[in-house]
Amino acid sequence: MKRIIALLLIPLCLLSLAACGTSSGTEVTYGEKYIYKSDVSLPEGEQSYLIFYRNGTFDFHYYYRSSVYEGEVTHCTLTMKYEVLSDGRVACFYDSVELHDDDNQSKAEDFSDDSYIMTLSKNVIVRGEDSFYIRESYLEDGIPNFQ
Repeated sequence: MKRIIALLLIPLCLLSLAACGTSSGTEVTYGEKYIYKSDVSLPEGEQSYLIFYRNGTFDFHYYYRSSVYEGEVTHCTLTMKYEVLSDGRVACFYDSVELHDDDNQSKAEDFSDDSYIMTLSKNVIVRGEDSFYIRESYLEDGIPNFQ
């Protein structure tokens, strides 16, 4: 009887291991904002953030107001395509850009060669060495004291 139970448990254990192995580190939460670390306490319209979609694209809402030159504003939303790489990182490529009405510094062609590599997780997205974006609900539930 023990042998039969053991034989029945083997496929269950293998399925469990396979399920654990499918996590590639690219488990973003689709449709939710990932806010740039320095913009967490800013009003929504002045935040830079990412929103990922299941169709292989994401929106990168970018806002920057110059602290040196009064009135200079860069404000746009880039639509990017992404591809998950074999090592779990994500390659991102420019698709289109929408310049917002208050943007007085950008031209659409400024972004046409924009591409980069990011590392994604459910709660944090990292771009480069220290540029990271935090999932909005994780800010509220997981790290409520981060500002």
